[in-house]
Amino acid sequence: MDKKIQQVPQKVMIIDDDPFSVMLSKLKLKKFVDEKNFIEFYDTQNALGYLGQILGSEAVMIPDLILLEVMMNDATGWDFIPQFNDLMMKYNNVEIQLIILTSSQFFSDYRRALKYKSVKGFMMKPFRSEILLDVYQNAIAGKVGAQNEIYQSFIV
Repeated sequence: MDKKIQQVPQKVMIIDDDPFSVMLSKLKLKKFVDEKNFIEFYDTQNALGYLGQILGSEAVMIPDLILLEVMMNDATGWDFIPQFNDLMMKYNNVEIQLIILTSSQFFSDYRRALKYKSVKGFMMKPFRSEILLDVYQNAIAGKVGAQNEIYQSFIV
């Protein structure tokens, strides 16, 4: 029997202002990602500062995947995305998959995310780790994944 080889993220950055959501995300992803390979930020500005520092160096903690909550109190995930895009244009030799993982249930947020080429996936909390892994694998393959299951939960 031929088994499908799954590519999993080695390092994951979680940007969310809710510590409980960060803890749950890490808990669900532990079956794929080693505990020491999580990077967590509770605001977008510190996350951008960190990315700016490590992308210009030979750092080993460059994330393969960023999980971004767009619904935050201060600087939101929507504020983060254009600045992230600027960093990625400056350091175009780095490949980081940006997936929105949000508590928003509004279809307008999904449509807004589609406007950004850097956003490779959009998932709502709570999530199943297997679906997130599928979205990640589709993102690195240049495909869009898991939209049908996500779409059913939206408030239009």
